[in-house]
Amino acid sequence: MNWVTVVWSMVAAVCLTLGSMHLIVWASQREAWARFWFALASISVAVLAAAEFVMMQAASVEAYTLVQRWAHVPVFVILVSMIWFVYLYFGAGLKWLLWLIVACRCLVLVVNFSGPASVNYTDITALVPFELMGEAVQVAVGVPNPWSRFAEASLLLIVLFVLHAATVAWRRNAPRDRQRAVVIGASVSACLIGSVVNVFLLHTGQLSIPYFLSWSFVFFVVAMSYELSVDLSRAAELARDLQETRTRLELAAEAANLGFWEWDVARDRFWATDQLQRLFEFDRDDPITLNAVLDNVHPDDRAAVDAARTEIRAGGGSFRVDYRIQLRSGETRWVAWLGRSQVEGGGRMLGVVLDVTEQHESEHERIQLREQLAHSGRVTMLGQLASSLAHELNQPLGAILRNAEAAELLMAANPPDLEELRAIVVDIRRDDQRAGEVIAKLRSLLTPHRLESKTIEVVSLIDEVLSLVGSEASAREVRLLRRFGPSPAIVCGDPVHLQQVLLNLVINGLDAAQSGPESERFVSVSTKTHDDRMLEVTVSDSGAGVPPGKGSLIFEPFYTTKPTGMGIGLSICRTIIEAHGGRVWVDTQVGGGATFRFTLPIQPGVPAS
Repeated sequence: MNWVTVVWSMVAAVCLTLGSMHLIVWASQREAWARFWFALASISVAVLAAAEFVMMQAASVEAYTLVQRWAHVPVFVILVSMIWFVYLYFGAGLKWLLWLIVACRCLVLVVNFSGPASVNYTDITALVPFELMGEAVQVAVGVPNPWSRFAEASLLLIVLFVLHAATVAWRRNAPRDRQRAVVIGASVSACLIGSVVNVFLLHTGQLSIPYFLSWSFVFFVVAMSYELSVDLSRAAELARDLQETRTRLELAAEAANLGFWEWDVARDRFWATDQLQRLFEFDRDDPITLNAVLDNVHPDDRAAVDAARTEIRAGGGSFRVDYRIQLRSGETRWVAWLGRSQVEGGGRMLGVVLDVTEQHESEHERIQLREQLAHSGRVTMLGQLASSLAHELNQPLGAILRNAEAAELLMAANPPDLEELRAIVVDIRRDDQRAGEVIAKLRSLLTPHRLESKTIEVVSLIDEVLSLVGSEASAREVRLLRRFGPSPAIVCGDPVHLQQVLLNLVINGLDAAQSGPESERFVSVSTKTHDDRMLEVTVSDSGAGVPPGKGSLIFEPFYTTKPTGMGIGLSICRTIIEAHGGRVWVDTQVGGGATFRFTLPIQPGVPAS
């Protein structure tokens, strides 16, 4: 075996081996199309090396011409694969120039099979021996084909395309991109320029040597294989880093009691971590499906979960739903289901499930404490109004007693005055209803009450509160003033809790106004709207006002400006108003007095309950 056979066989073997390896890699990673084009180019270089070896061993001009003509097929595949590899590997390049090069090489291939000999020669006249590595090989002598200049020019277009793509990659300023730009740009340009020089010298008759195109291309193959191998090594490192990150994430998820999940909507495939299985009390061998997870949803919460799933499938970005699950052990727990769509239209979703039972229990306890505190505040206020409320009840009860005594006297007459008795019965019924209304108001305020929203006409609510404190205001010689907006405002809220807020503010106003001169004592309640969205209720008094700098403190728990105050009334008011979606604050008036304001969202077009 001579050296020519050894060298060209080695070139073919190296290119075939590298191409086959990366073709196998591409078969398992179909999205890595750059590897496919590299593998195709490498295998084609091996075919070209075999064609060059056959031409050097040709026994006749006809055999040489036939092999040279068909050698342009692997050359075409190499060049087209090369530019597609560069375009995909760099993610850069002039697309119009790429298609221009493909068109030029297609034209070269057509001319090659249309002429009498090939695109290199119009006629091969003879084969002359040439000594290469101590072995005699055949070299063609003939008439150059003018189309060979066009073929050589297309190689220079490829050089231009590669240099532009490498420049774009270099300008990204990433170290890895710059390394690729240097290695690939230099190797591709060197092999193509070497090929142009080799072909030009042969076809112009300045040199009489065999074709060495496969030698030029093998540098490209080796350089590209090196870069792709580096990528594989980096991918392996990233895989190890990803595994370490996954392990850390699993530890963090376990510590936080988080269960990760992923749902392929198109294929209806559901994946979940072991933590989610434990959270839902699934056995390790149980198949985890979305339906299996949703089967645990509490019946009262199923509608909310289905609505969220429908919305996200319709293209929503992200969602969160808190709902209850019923476990096999019979326990009911609260979970937060968080998800996000990764593909437009909800094609793929991923997220986490978090056990929030403790948070919901804490919230429930907080609501209970707030209700108990509000109830205590109402009881305290009614204690302050005890004498006034007793007077409110004493009036109708006294009237009933006097009417009953009068009826008894009329009954003793003979005959009794039935018309007068009928009028007395009407008065007794009216006074009884009045006493019943006072007792009903007291009962509603004294009974422990959970916040329940309903539509309320605020002016009517204010009138009820002012009627409740009317006797107290008269006893303190304080005028109650009303200033309402032109149209009734409807809000959504709990009437008992809102009555408590108004009672607290009005009683505070009575306490403050009582210290002033009798002719100037007043408490005013007014309403106005803002942009038909918010209702503002104002309670003003003629008292001394809030001390300077204390406006932000009076709503804090246990802070009070009264000698005998507990400091919880205004704190309760703020809690109630914020629970209704509004806010409460205080303004100090010039010349004395304080103005408390709070807002509530208006419900447009909704009749009061």
